[in-house]
Amino acid sequence: APMQEQEQALAQEPMQEQAQEPMLAQEPMLAQEPVQALAQVPAQAQAQVQVPVQAQEPMQVPVQKGPAEIKGYLEIIAKNSQRASRLLSQFFALSCLESPLFTLELHKTDICEYLRQICGELLPAVEQAGFAYEFDIPEGPVYAMIDAGQLSRVFHNLADNALRYNAAGTRISVKLVLSAGQITIYFQDDGIGIAAALAQDIFKPFVRADAARNSETGGSGLGLAIARRIAEAQAGTLTLHTDSNQGCTFIITLPEIEA
Repeated sequence: APMQEQEQALAQEPMQEQAQEPMLAQEPMLAQEPVQALAQVPAQAQAQVQVPVQAQEPMQVPVQKGPAEIKGYLEIIAKNSQRASRLLSQFFALSCLESPLFTLELHKTDICEYLRQICGELLPAVEQAGFAYEFDIPEGPVYAMIDAGQLSRVFHNLADNALRYNAAGTRISVKLVLSAGQITIYFQDDGIGIAAALAQDIFKPFVRADAARNSETGGSGLGLAIARRIAEAQAGTLTLHTDSNQGCTFIITLPEIEA
């Protein structure tokens, strides 16, 4: 009986080894998945993420330093972390917009009332930056089919762009005009502007008007690309009229619908 049990055990060993072979063969495939996913991220995005992350790698808060110096180290770490988080969030948003599975939640909306609400949301940041402002919005109602959440991101991105790169005292104006069934919204500032040669490319991902200034302020170069894609997804357009030292005028168009 012991001999029979030993022979059965030896006969089963090759079968166990064969059962393990497919599992071993799958391990390299699993290891390759993160590499393949990383390869799909544009080189520009990887470089942008590495800047704030690498800035923190050599940074260790020395315990022998005083509270004020330690606070300075922690503020730098927090700033770099926020920048990396903002970039990843915007890159994810852009990826979603370009996905074939992306859908909008369109609803009939009074665009005049909606725009007044958006301007109210922007006011605290505008005032804190020391900017002047002017809003010219008809009483309405004027209706459009929009995804309110997505479209609000357009205006927040435009405002962030203006506040980030212009000095205190800059004036921001928002104006809505209705003509021949088309809603046109002008988002304008009288700041430093963008060189005309760059205006046609400024909506491309990772294109920035001033790389040096952008690195100081932490811009990602994705905000305007996201804004244009959102506008176009809602049957609208987003264009820019600008020149150096003449400010920027972003023009958003949307089709009007019947009341």
